[in-house]
Amino acid sequence: MGKTAVDVLEDLQAAGFGEREAKAVVRAVASLTAAELATKADLLETKAELRNELKALEIRLIKWYVPTSIFLAGTVAMIVALIK
Repeated sequence: MGKTAVDVLEDLQAAGFGEREAKAVVRAVASLTAAELATKADLLETKAELRNELKALEIRLIKWYVPTSIFLAGTVAMIVALIK
């Protein structure tokens, strides 16, 4: 398990920080860290969003691929017919 704020406070004081300075550092780091951490719910939400975006991309690719494949097959068939 990681260190608690009390542990960090004690470490800073042991390293020569005064009590006020050590508390200020712990508060500053705690506020920055809390704002940057993702919760499990955040990760699940992001995962769901990515899945939806991938499905939409897959549909767009299929919509592009099928007509293009038909066009290419027709073009090849025309070229073969012209060569004969």
